[in-house]
Amino acid sequence: FLGYLTTWSGVRLPGSLGDVPMADIPAGHAAVFKVPPFGLLQILLLCAVLELGFWKQAEGSFPGDFSASPLPVGWFADYSEEQKYDLRGKELNQGRAAMMGILGLMVHEQLNGKPFIFWG
Repeated sequence: FLGYLTTWSGVRLPGSLGDVPMADIPAGHAAVFKVPPFGLLQILLLCAVLELGFWKQAEGSFPGDFSASPLPVGWFADYSEEQKYDLRGKELNQGRAAMMGILGLMVHEQLNGKPFIFWG
């Protein structure tokens, strides 16, 4: 949401993506079609490297437990099993709410070109 809001307010990083200046990349859904194919490939490759090389699930653990990873993921405090179960549920619900929020922005953008209902 914050990235969507930031780019729609006109903030851009300096520099360029190959031969495309960052200032020329539009906000919202249209940005996907303006980013050079090599840039999209880099994003996909980073996701693949993280999925296949770094994020490892602990054997016999619950889905999403990447504590067997070489990256510092996992619990940062000593929680009981009941607290861990509660925190996992909260994180799932927050993720679902975030997905619905960004979906709402994308739908509004496709309907009238403005993702925020309060912008005239």
